[in-house]
Amino acid sequence: MRGSNGPFTASFLEEVRTTGSFKGRKLNTAQKRLPTGPSGHEAFELSKAQLLTGLLLNLESRFPKVELLEALKIFDPRSYPSEHSEVLSWGNEELQTLIDHFGVEKKNKAGKEFPPVVDGFHLMSVQEQIYISRSLCNLVLTSIKMSSSPVEQNSDDSGKPRGFGKLHFVKRGGENHPDSNGFYTTHASSCQFSYPMKLILPMYASSSNCQWVYPVNYGGGLVAGDEVDLQITVDEGCCVMLASQSSTKVYTSDDGSNFYLTSDANLILMDWLTAGRIARGERWDFKLLNTTNCIYVDNILYFRDSICLTDSPNLPIFQNLGDYNIVASCVLLGKDLETVSTNIYNVLSMCRSQGAHVGDETLVSVSKLLEPPPSSVQRIPGIVIRMASSSISKVYAEISNLLSPLFERLGGNPFEGKF
Repeated sequence: MRGSNGPFTASFLEEVRTTGSFKGRKLNTAQKRLPTGPSGHEAFELSKAQLLTGLLLNLESRFPKVELLEALKIFDPRSYPSEHSEVLSWGNEELQTLIDHFGVEKKNKAGKEFPPVVDGFHLMSVQEQIYISRSLCNLVLTSIKMSSSPVEQNSDDSGKPRGFGKLHFVKRGGENHPDSNGFYTTHASSCQFSYPMKLILPMYASSSNCQWVYPVNYGGGLVAGDEVDLQITVDEGCCVMLASQSSTKVYTSDDGSNFYLTSDANLILMDWLTAGRIARGERWDFKLLNTTNCIYVDNILYFRDSICLTDSPNLPIFQNLGDYNIVASCVLLGKDLETVSTNIYNVLSMCRSQGAHVGDETLVSVSKLLEPPPSSVQRIPGIVIRMASSSISKVYAEISNLLSPLFERLGGNPFEGKF
């Protein structure tokens, strides 16, 4: 605007130059600032430059945060992305910046309080619903965004759909301060999934900065030949809890998960197996089950846990496991979890009172992770808790008690209300 005139200014200048009036009203051409001659034109340009400079200085004083001004670009149609693949996550950080600024109470220099301009909690809820709706339906439900193309459906060699999910968690934009545990408010910068998988990211499940995620499989379980590929990336300073809404029914013989960490990351991995639909007489009613969990640190295998349940020639699985209806393991790995891990190890490694025997309803043991070879990666403190019980509710109660010091970080008890 300083170097060139817009259409309205150009029209004004032309009318004043040729008629000495503007919209039928005669102007006092004796004023040197009117652009009726060379000197008047220079004076007008000088006045215009002074006005624009004053406006910019006023805006900068009222909006000292540059990122706030930059966030307003989401209301400019010229900034919309041209590629459909960019629409899914476009504008989320800018919208969050605006909510963080205009959705909270403010005070001026005199200490006078001003209420929020917008309802930040309501807008965040709407933003969450829009985000999930875009991911699920691949349609943008706001008037300022374009539609996105659907995620390509995956399938195996037989043409059967393969569940696919991909999440990337980052620190939320705008005003974002770490909590007492050092975690920043975490949100998904990208979220993709395809049938038969769906990802649910509830906004108010956690009372801390940790983001909870629930992957859901249509039908509530997995059968032979099903394959689920869920890739989650968690940036530094972020906290994510991944949990199922209920027990996942697995009607297949092989199962496993891989976790890739950096040396300064932390992981709590809870995995368990139940006997099945006991009320229908299907108690450990299968021939073979293999499940393996692998943890890699800096791309080097650090821990591998494999469970193989199989019928022996003279002893089927249900007889081998006796009265136990659940087998569980929990891995705590990471420097930030060392205090909790040490306390759990000290409690569980104590000798049991005299008289404890194999027939106990619940058995609990603990062991430290072995140190890696010197040539691989640095040692990371960690423990493995193993449990067997005749009652699922007893395992919930036991593991809740052991992990209760971590619930503040997670923002709640993920086992609450499960039984």
